[in-house]
Amino acid sequence: GFLIADQLFRHHDRSGSFGLGTFYARRAMRILPAYAVMVLLYFLFPVLQERDGIAPPWKFASFTMNLGLDLRTQGTFSHAWSLCVEEHFYHVFPLLAAGLARREVSARQMLALCITVVLLGIAARGPTWLHWAAIDPPRNWFIEQIYYPTWARLDGLLMGVLLAALQVHRPQWWQRWQ
Repeated sequence: GFLIADQLFRHHDRSGSFGLGTFYARRAMRILPAYAVMVLLYFLFPVLQERDGIAPPWKFASFTMNLGLDLRTQGTFSHAWSLCVEEHFYHVFPLLAAGLARREVSARQMLALCITVVLLGIAARGPTWLHWAAIDPPRNWFIEQIYYPTWARLDGLLMGVLLAALQVHRPQWWQRWQ
C-alpha cells in the first residue's frame, strides 16, 4: 500500500494527474513476464510442483486463485496469493485515488472512508472466523478464508496508503512523528 500510494501521490503532486496509463504499463512489465513464466513452467512441467493439485490456469491468468482456494486440492504455487492481492490493489486503488482527487474529498470524508474500510475488513473476517472455527477447526480454513482473500488485506493496504499520504501531503507531520 505504501509503495504504490507513494508513487501515485508524488506523480500527482508533480504533474497534476496520476498517470494511470504509465502506472499500469510499468506494473505490468515488472510483474507479468516473470509471473507468466512461473505459471507456464508449473503447468508444462508438473514435476516442478511442490504439491499435488493446482488451481485452474484461468484463476492464475485472472489473478483470482487466492479467492476460494482449497489447499487440499490446489496447493501448488499457493504463494501466488500475494500477487493476486497486489494485482487487485493495482487495479482498484489508482482509479479510486483519481476519482477521489477529482471530487476534492475533505479530510473528514477521507477519514470516514478509511474507518469504513477498516470496519468492513473486520466485518468480513469476523463472521468467517466465527463460522469456520465453530464447524471445521482442523482444516486450513484460517489460511483459505481469512489470510489469502484480498478483502482480508484491505485494512493493511490502507495503513500503507495513509502513511504514504502523510509522508507526501503532510511532510512536517511525517518528520515530527518519525
